[in-house]
Amino acid sequence: MNIYLKNEKNEWKFFKNLEKDSKELEKRQIKIGDDTEIGEKVHVGDFVIIRDSAEIGNFAEIRDSAKIGNSVKIGDCAIIGDSAKIRNSVKIGDCAIIGDSAKIGDVIVIGDYAQIGNSAKIGNSVKIGDFVKIGYSVKIGDFVKIGNNTRIQNYSNIGNNVVIEKSAYIGEKVKIGNNLRISDSAYIGYSVKIDTI
Repeated sequence: MNIYLKNEKNEWKFFKNLEKDSKELEKRQIKIGDDTEIGEKVHVGDFVIIRDSAEIGNFAEIRDSAKIGNSVKIGDCAIIGDSAKIRNSVKIGDCAIIGDSAKIGDVIVIGDYAQIGNSAKIGNSVKIGDFVKIGYSVKIGDFVKIGNNTRIQNYSNIGNNVVIEKSAYIGEKVKIGNNLRISDSAYIGYSVKIDTI
């Protein structure tokens, strides 16, 4: 594989035809699982773990201490932040950004150009559309669908079985209960609480 790794000065250095069991990976405590495919010119930080059957797209960047689960697909030019944890069977679109210390559950689809903020927590079986922006420390429950171009601001909490349609805006510190549908282009202001029906 042809990847960039950090050198002693914490600068990126390109390595060509590197084997998975190479001393360069061992020295940086990078672990890459079986049947994993790594695209061209991927940047891999120190202490990264990539589990079995993962696919990493061209020019992607996986920063220090990130953990990538089994059967994860990361698109071209995507960025996985420091200490982010991505569970199993996750698909991350092209140019998507997963913030530092974010936690992504199992069976998730994250669209192209989507941004998941630092310390955000995404549950299981969630679909996040293209160009969605999820802020810092947002919590999203299980079985949630978020439409394209939606914005969810910092510290908001979305319950289970929620559908947020396209181009919605959810303000900071909003709490949305379980089993709700938020319509296209809806605007929910600061610190609003919407109960479960």
